[in-house]
Amino acid sequence: MLNCPIEFYIQGHSFTVIASDAHPIEPNHADSIVISAGERYDIVLNADQPVGHYWFYAKGLAACDGLTQSAIITYDGATNQRRRFP
Repeated sequence: MLNCPIEFYIQGHSFTVIASDAHPIEPNHADSIVISAGERYDIVLNADQPVGHYWFYAKGLAACDGLTQSAIITYDGATNQRRRFP
């Protein structure tokens, strides 16, 4: 069996974890979260940064170290110019 947790984080942002596997939990403030196979979390993104584009990352850990995936979160009103991958 492969041990392949994934760390999720959003450039310059924090969030509040409010549920785990569809069950409410005590709200937890975080800058990143590690999720193992089959786990689900509900979060509330603290979208309090200046208008712009921010990278959303998924980074493999343990047996999946080195694997990454990314996307861009864009605030309303941001220019169409994309930010370069840091």
